[in-house]
Amino acid sequence: MLAKKFDSWYKYILATSLMYYGFYLKMIDNIAFKNLDLRIEFFLEGLSIITNSKYIDTSHKEIANSLHCSREAVSRQLKTMQESGKIVLGHNRIELINI
Repeated sequence: MLAKKFDSWYKYILATSLMYYGFYLKMIDNIAFKNLDLRIEFFLEGLSIITNSKYIDTSHKEIANSLHCSREAVSRQLKTMQESGKIVLGHNRIELINI
């Protein structure tokens, strides 16, 4: 009954719910089924979009805590990504080049 009375509000609620559902589904897919390198790329890309910057001010430990893995594994993957030209590592700063 309220959905008919407030049609635009109802459409807004459905669109917002669908957007969040897709986001969480994609996040769960990354956590459960992707390799660590793809998970780190997804995480850094998301931070870049949120901050609207190609510079990410974070430490390896913070990334590891967010992705629920070890700092050493994150450090190895970030070093590999730097060697392949995807990122540039600095002290508590990561510059995204080709992600």
